[in-house]
Order: sequence, then structure tokens, then C-alpha cells
Amino acid sequence: MEEQLPIPLLELIVFHIYLSSITLLSGIIALFLIMRLNNNFSWLKYITHSIILLLIVTMLSLLIWVVWPFNFDFMLGPFHLPTMAILIMFLGIYGFKTKTNKSETILD
Repeated sequence: MEEQLPIPLLELIVFHIYLSSITLLSGIIALFLIMRLNNNFSWLKYITHSIILLLIVTMLSLLIWVVWPFNFDFMLGPFHLPTMAILIMFLGIYGFKTKTNKSETILD
């Protein structure tokens, strides 16, 4: 039996993006809806926040994937669980922050 060679980081990132593509797509759609709901939408801002979302979520979910301590699989149908957990936290904080900033500007 041959010894397995370590996977290069670039291949691991590409494989991770492939596995979590449906989850990332749903996160980008949710970001669009959150920005439209808070009347905080411009295409430049949306594209910038989408790129930041993809970079942060990909890096953090890769870290979770490396140290996955559970005995069950991290895919729930087409959804990647580490990516979904990071997306829920990130979008929740983003939605709360934009809603809070909006209410503070109305009160001022």
C-alpha cells in the first residue's frame, strides 16, 4: 500500500469551495435579502460585501473543517455544516449591525 501524500493547500481550498458551493450561494442570496430589507443596498456595496463574505467564510470554515471533532459527516444533503454555521453567525451579526446602525441614524 502506497503512502498518501499531503494535499496542497490550493487543492484543499478548491475542493472546499466545491463542497460548500450551494451553502455559499444561499449565503450570498441571504446577504442580498438582508441588504434589501434594511434599505441598505447598492450594487458596489453588495459586491464588496459578497467578496468579503466569501473570503471570511471560506477561511473560517476551513479551520473548522481541519479540527472537525465529530464522528458524523459534515455534509447535510447539499449543505456543508461548517460553512453553514459560519454563515449563520456572520449574517446574523451583519443583519443586527445594519439594523442597529439604521435605527441609530433615525433616532439622531
